[in-house]
Amino acid sequence: MASTPTLAYWRSQWLVRSPRCVRERGPRLVPPELVRLQLPAGPDPAGAVQWFRALEAAQGFVRLLLERGVTILAGTDTPCGAVAPGLSLWQELVLLSQGGMSAPQALRTATSGAADFLGRPELGRLRPGCTADAVLVRGDPTRAVPAEPDIVAVYREGERRDPARLLADAEAGRFDLEGDPWTEQFRAHSRTG
Repeated sequence: MASTPTLAYWRSQWLVRSPRCVRERGPRLVPPELVRLQLPAGPDPAGAVQWFRALEAAQGFVRLLLERGVTILAGTDTPCGAVAPGLSLWQELVLLSQGGMSAPQALRTATSGAADFLGRPELGRLRPGCTADAVLVRGDPTRAVPAEPDIVAVYREGERRDPARLLADAEAGRFDLEGDPWTEQFRAHSRTG
């Protein structure tokens, strides 16, 4: 048995209902139309309180799963809510560590642990013969997963990418949503209620 708690999704649902949402880095990196299509009514303080309590309960559930030796894998449900791709996975690791996992345990939920669960030992590891993209961060995330990663370098398919350029593109809102299946699904849901 394995569980993917998707705590980042629970957090996003709290944020998109909260007046705090506009100050958070993650929601800024999600196309505004996707957030609008999912929550057209805007902030909902009472709903925000309920989702925050639900997030706390979900983190308590993570502790119960850990006590029982259940395999936990990282997941985010991106692009639902205000979960920014990439940063959503980091946020998941932060929330898992706040839910009782050690930093190394949390990191494994998104790397070697996920690869092992899928029966794919060539994934999720930085070693010869393995396929891996990597994000290098300043500091030691095996001691503690910081709330915000200080990204030094990004490697995708063996090529180094400039983190500042990637972030600038995301913050500039260079999103092409036409033909995107998630956008079309959210549009359909918003029309039918």
